Amino acid sequence: MLKEQISQMLQLGIIVPSTSEWASPVVMVEKKDGNYRLAINYRADNAVTKQSNYPIPLIQSILHFMYDSQVFSTFDLKSGFWQSAIHPDDQQKTAFVC
Repeated sequence: MLKEQISQMLQLGIIVPSTSEWASPVVMVEKKDGNYRLAINYRADNAVTKQSNYPIPLIQSILHFMYDSQVFSTFDLKSGFWQSAIHPDDQQKTAFVC
């Protein structure tokens, strides 16, 4: 199961082989449907990571901004986390080991 997910992610260009000094462990998390998804435990990395200076806005601020809006849209990204680009300088920090 893990090998299949890693192979697919390599083929899709979502991940690339790495020789980074950073390496977080992979964990397999069971989904509600009984399948498993790959997750990475970044807790050790988070402990030495600088906190963001750009917090998520309060819901009240978002609702105020949208008050006069007339058109809304939604979208759903399959595996959305993997679709977020990571700055090249930070990619080494996302390395994982299985």
